[in-house]
Amino acid sequence: MSLLNNEVYKSFVPVVLVGNPSSGKTELARHMVKTRGFYAISGSAILKSVASERGVRLSKREDFDSFHKLIRSEYGLGFMAGIVLGAHCDRPMFDGLRNISDYDRFRQAGANIIALWSPIENRYQNDCHRAIENGEIPSTYEQFRQAEAPEYDSPDPNGLHVMRIMQLADYHIDASQPLEAVVTQVTALIDSFRD
Repeated sequence: MSLLNNEVYKSFVPVVLVGNPSSGKTELARHMVKTRGFYAISGSAILKSVASERGVRLSKREDFDSFHKLIRSEYGLGFMAGIVLGAHCDRPMFDGLRNISDYDRFRQAGANIIALWSPIENRYQNDCHRAIENGEIPSTYEQFRQAEAPEYDSPDPNGLHVMRIMQLADYHIDASQPLEAVVTQVTALIDSFRD
């Protein structure tokens, strides 16, 4: 069954993570799955699923960005939020909010939006470590910087608006700290949502 055909809405308040590439969103979501029983839904995983259905391979950041834009133009603005809001799970945590229309849709649903802030130098080092672990050649710092610049705040409604969404987030976490410190802060924050 395609993720795009899910139209069932449940009454819950999802937690949404937003941050620049390699800021620790996925690692944080994995931890919250293990320790707090969340169901992690990744924007990248959604894109890979749709791409797989079409026989398209996504490997580079640019591939994901252009495919994301294509899918939004086909399925409408806010389609990623619609998938998450229609998920059949009790505690969804979405990792990878990138478009302002998805932000608006999550906001209307009352989602708790958490921005992870980390300097580009830290994120570049994280990206290099990940590339080496995957047997890939890391990009240069300049390539990394240039690849992420278009994600900040595109004038195109189908584009990427990561920096604007981060500024609009409900909560702001310094993700330049060790992962354990970030996890401790976010865990305390999420636990406060139940109070």
